[in-house]
Amino acid sequence: MWCGSAIFIPTISLTCFLYHKNMPERPPTETQEEIDPNDVEEVIEENVAVPGETPNQKPYLVENNRVRKGKNVLVGRFEIAYNQFWIDRHQKQTVEIKNKIDGVDIKIGALDRSIKEIASVINDLKRQGVPGGESLKLKLKEIERKMVVLKNEKDKLQTKFDVKENKMKLNTNQRDAVANKLIRHYDEKLEPMEGELESLATTLDETDLLVAVTEARHNGLLERLSEIEEKKTQVEEALKKIGMSAREISKFEAVTALHDILVSGRATIKNEKEDLKQRKAVIQKEIAAVDAKAGPYRDKKEAFVRIKSGRPIEMKLAERTKENEFTGQEDIKAHPRASRAEAAPASEKSSPETAPVKEGDKGRYSVSAFVGGWNKHLEKDYGAAATGEMIDLDDFIGATKLPEDFKMNSKDFKNIAGKYSKLRNKPTDKLNKTEKSDGVVDKFFDGIINSFLNIK
Repeated sequence: MWCGSAIFIPTISLTCFLYHKNMPERPPTETQEEIDPNDVEEVIEENVAVPGETPNQKPYLVENNRVRKGKNVLVGRFEIAYNQFWIDRHQKQTVEIKNKIDGVDIKIGALDRSIKEIASVINDLKRQGVPGGESLKLKLKEIERKMVVLKNEKDKLQTKFDVKENKMKLNTNQRDAVANKLIRHYDEKLEPMEGELESLATTLDETDLLVAVTEARHNGLLERLSEIEEKKTQVEEALKKIGMSAREISKFEAVTALHDILVSGRATIKNEKEDLKQRKAVIQKEIAAVDAKAGPYRDKKEAFVRIKSGRPIEMKLAERTKENEFTGQEDIKAHPRASRAEAAPASEKSSPETAPVKEGDKGRYSVSAFVGGWNKHLEKDYGAAATGEMIDLDDFIGATKLPEDFKMNSKDFKNIAGKYSKLRNKPTDKLNKTEKSDGVVDKFFDGIINSFLNIK
């Protein structure tokens, strides 16, 4: 039995030796080097795989860095809790010392009043020539010695107070430094999400503009379909007068052609509306998904911002005359969320050339007439103050994809101009005030466009 064991054990050892000798060595990586604790943020994101991209390191490094990231966040929370514990402890001790100092100050104040009163009595006795002033002077010396003892006690207490206060501020600065590091970490996490949300918001604004333009096109198409419907009715009435039956009229070539045009036009309007509705719903769904993903990171970031808002109690003491007291305080800054910057106002565009208005198009004007009349109105009534609200015709045509001679009514132009201004971050105060003629938009725009055409 013993011999068999003696043979078996060396066999296992030799097998393990050969196995480890033939195993490929794990490639050395940067994460195996010494890491400075101050550079934790750089190590956190190092070699982390990005969805949709090929990582430049081995998969096990990605998993290791994810674990490292979680550990660093956890360590940061422990560091904050540790420093907050000592902030609270030192703050409680400084309050207790401050109460003792206030008690000593009360005693010193009482002795100071006694000294002044005794000194006044001594002066009165000396002025009146009454004996007994020397005994009062001895009492005065005794009170002054008590005063010295109390001042020495106050100096010791105030020294302890200064030490505790500085420790409290030191822990506060260390806590804030860790919180700042974690805030930067979550800012890096939020940056691509906030960028995506901003891009989706711009896409949604562009879709709103497209909806307004499509609605204007549909209004024009509906007017043409109404005219075709009237012609179709006239043709049917004429055929009925010559004795054709309803069945024959319905199969008549002209009636059938007009009917097909009406059906096709209405179907086109319905399909385009449904398509835009679905497109807008998809964008809103994406916005909701990205916002929901960014929400937890915002909450975690705000939690650390609120930690920094917990400042220690400020306790002021009278400055000592013989010792230099440290009076410096930590700098406190506000950290507001970023807002989107307002776009620069577009340069003023010269009034465009417009085609004359036909009699059949009364109440409907071309894009160039609306833009030119609106810009002329702003220039005349508001001057340079309205430069930001002026519309660049070429940019407006490029954004709306409408031809320059496309005709629409005042309501459609106001709707499209509002969506365009939102897309280009232009103010719309003056555009919203156009309903000043008894609430009728048409009267206002008819006036400014006729004035513009007369000037032309």
